[in-house]
Amino acid sequence: MKTIITIFAMTLGVTAFAQKTTIKPPTQSTLEQAVHKDTEGEVYYLKSEGCPLYLRVSEGEQMVKLFPIDLPARFQVHGMKLKFDYVDAKGTYPESCNFTKAISVSNVSEVKVPGVRE
Repeated sequence: MKTIITIFAMTLGVTAFAQKTTIKPPTQSTLEQAVHKDTEGEVYYLKSEGCPLYLRVSEGEQMVKLFPIDLPARFQVHGMKLKFDYVDAKGTYPESCNFTKAISVSNVSEVKVPGVRE
């Protein structure tokens, strides 16, 4: 009888723990809100500044410095204008660089500037 009560108590404990630790997946609307689509920005890569590469992007009336944690190498060219989607990401960078936030990019393409030859 003691064994049955012990097994029953353990089953209740595991069930209660599982219910408390259930993580709900994000809804589609939450995911859509988190993605910044068709963002345009310019690559800055100035070793003399002592900061890693960043993307300068206009948000409203201010310019922000975004630190891309996964920008493909072919786009890491100072002055290159890009169009990309991004989500906020966890990343580390030197605090002295005053980046706004770290981001993860996708759908990256170069924006061709009219009148500029390659």
